[in-house]
Amino acid sequence: MQPTRGRNRMRFESDPMPLLRFERRRVLISLLGLWVLCNVVAYGIIVYNECLDTQIAVYVANHSDRGDDYGDLISLPAGYATTGRKWPVLLFLHGAGQRGNDLQAVKEHGIPRLLKEGQEFPFIVVSPQTQRSGWKSEPLLRLLDQIEERYNVDSSRIYATGLSMGGYGVWRLAAAAPDRFAEIAPMCGGGAPSSAESMKSLPVWVFHGAKDDVVPLSESEEIVAALNAVGANIRFTIYPDADHNCWDRTYAAPELYSWMLQYSNAMVTNSAQHERRLHTRRETR
Repeated sequence: MQPTRGRNRMRFESDPMPLLRFERRRVLISLLGLWVLCNVVAYGIIVYNECLDTQIAVYVANHSDRGDDYGDLISLPAGYATTGRKWPVLLFLHGAGQRGNDLQAVKEHGIPRLLKEGQEFPFIVVSPQTQRSGWKSEPLLRLLDQIEERYNVDSSRIYATGLSMGGYGVWRLAAAAPDRFAEIAPMCGGGAPSSAESMKSLPVWVFHGAKDDVVPLSESEEIVAALNAVGANIRFTIYPDADHNCWDRTYAAPELYSWMLQYSNAMVTNSAQHERRLHTRRETR
């Protein structure tokens, strides 16, 4: 600063350059923060507590690069960040009541709800959300492609399950790409009997409530009958006392997940005939 003498007092004039440089840095920092935020929104962000080593939820926003309106909830298993192993993937498709653009709604039922309540799973759990009135296979397959690119995935152990509208979505997805999955578990949905031939080597466990007044039991019975006709490896569980909600008791039971994990794509291909003879049965619980 340079002193300037006036008539009665000395005053100081400040150099404006430091202030300008400070403002320029502040603008650059703001732009950098905006760029980071945009990347978080576009690609999601992973936060992992290695000290607790517990399963965590990863929020991933809408993937405009997939060309759809889906958003995704992704949960990584305990130990994901501390081991170099590859993990199985469990794709969960929600029902009609959870459609929209609020990912918190996906946590109302099924596996996302159990994750919210603290249950852990030995899978990378992928729970997309759609705004549509039904699931389309192409965007879901693109989602799985991205999951395999971005995470440590055991590609031979990809499983799919869903309830109600999600059950229909699982049937449709498996018919479109049966070789992509090691096992599927649709609940209170239905599939096209004409697709049975393409899924005859895919292990399937179907669940439905006998008193379902939203999706009739016959929706599952028809596709199960078609799969049995082609010698498929299928289990069919009917809950005599259950209405539309047959999923709470099913997802809460460890048996479903242990049954899934016994299968991989290679195992299904190499021993399809033996497994079909072993597991083709109808169960009432």
